[in-house]
Amino acid sequence: MDTGKFVGLVYAILDVGAATWEVGGLAVAESSQGLGIGTLLMRFALAHTIVYEQPWQNGQELITHVHEANMDPRRILKRLGFEFSKQIQVPEGLAPKSMQRNEAGNVVGDEFQFTHIGIQRLSEWFNEQFDGTLGSATLAFDLGPLSIENLKEALREMALDQ
Repeated sequence: MDTGKFVGLVYAILDVGAATWEVGGLAVAESSQGLGIGTLLMRFALAHTIVYEQPWQNGQELITHVHEANMDPRRILKRLGFEFSKQIQVPEGLAPKSMQRNEAGNVVGDEFQFTHIGIQRLSEWFNEQFDGTLGSATLAFDLGPLSIENLKEALREMALDQ
């Protein structure tokens, strides 16, 4: 049933200067948390970026950032195939004033890098577990001219190449 209400968000954006794709901004409405929507959104953002943008073939990394005080997404990230790579500090003036700061007044977070094992996990999930539903809801995705089967096949091939 389409209610027209926001339930979740995630983005993937290329930082050309750093040669990285950042998948992030994961947010799920409080009323929809615990249903698996966040993990589903992350999987689709990762799969779409990996298959259609081919970061490794283009000399790019696939990363995400998490604020040092935000413990919630870390379990999901590990399960998806991300590994901690380094702690970062957001330069003065770049972080919104609303972001939580440490005692020194800095916004500090952790950077996680998506691993090649994550491609295997994505492929296994899409090809062996994903049946087009989430709980009792049937899902529909607009992947442009390609189909979910094209996405699954591309992930399967990439997982075999690893």
